[in-house]
Amino acid sequence: MSLLNPARNQLLETFALDATLIRGSGARLFDEQGEEYLDFLSQYGALPFGHNPERGWAALSAAHQAQLPSMVQPMRSPEAERLARKLAEVTPGDLAITTLTNSGAETVEAAIKLVRIRTGRSVILSTRNGFHGKTLGALSATGKPLYQQGFNAPAPDFDYLPFGDLAALEARLEAHADLIAAFILEPIQGEGGVVCPPEGYVEAAIALCRQHGVLTILDEIQTGLGRTGQLFACSNFLDVPDMLLLSKALGGGLMPIGACIVRPSAWDDRFGRLHSSTFANNALAATAACATLDQLLEDNGALIRQVAENGAYIRARLEALQRDYP
Repeated sequence: MSLLNPARNQLLETFALDATLIRGSGARLFDEQGEEYLDFLSQYGALPFGHNPERGWAALSAAHQAQLPSMVQPMRSPEAERLARKLAEVTPGDLAITTLTNSGAETVEAAIKLVRIRTGRSVILSTRNGFHGKTLGALSATGKPLYQQGFNAPAPDFDYLPFGDLAALEARLEAHADLIAAFILEPIQGEGGVVCPPEGYVEAAIALCRQHGVLTILDEIQTGLGRTGQLFACSNFLDVPDMLLLSKALGGGLMPIGACIVRPSAWDDRFGRLHSSTFANNALAATAACATLDQLLEDNGALIRQVAENGAYIRARLEALQRDYP
């Protein structure tokens, strides 16, 4: 029996996914027998440059050579502050104040805490089939009963609307806006089946929530950092969300890290004083994240433009298959 989560190990054996991988380079993985695999999964979007990216390792090696202190709480972390400045520069609108975390789910938890203390309200509204993580708060915001069964989830004060249904959101806001702290959603549902909403839905939802005094949390943990052919799915929005959540690709495939980036009008110092994390703000994760942003943005975002071109091509070919085989 495996001592590392035997239930998961049994699933891997059932689906013949139990190969022992010992080396990774770019999009290729190699097992103990020397068999080569093309990695189309990319750790659910956490490997923006593939396995063992040279730029990321060079940044971490430079940090090692400089003997940067990695964890210095409660003192200031220059690398974490450098990352926060970079994020403020590249995020749209007045998104500017960053809280760093260690994962996507922890980023969602931080956002939930912040909107509740900022508004004094408790209800978190999300979408059916949305996915926001598997810690209890994030799991409660995740609109998939499959993941909630047996965990006494959702916790109280979480509710769900159909994804892409602006009328349903408007009706809920008109009836109960005074109880709702925030509406959290993905710009494209990932775990829900790669579901794109109607054109303009996300930006209209943000504007509608703002009219009713409800904060918005845009979960770009999976879509952010180039995966939609823009740096963020909300890069060109006129109405930006009150909070933008990042993780996965932010660590460049080398370090776990997340970021909750907030408009000044949605920030609350009470949260800033009370919320903390032992490993957040560590210099190595922040160094890897800074290197990731630099690589994504170099040459005027050439890599992201290539993503947009590839995405348009693949989508066109898939739609052609769909027409041929309805």
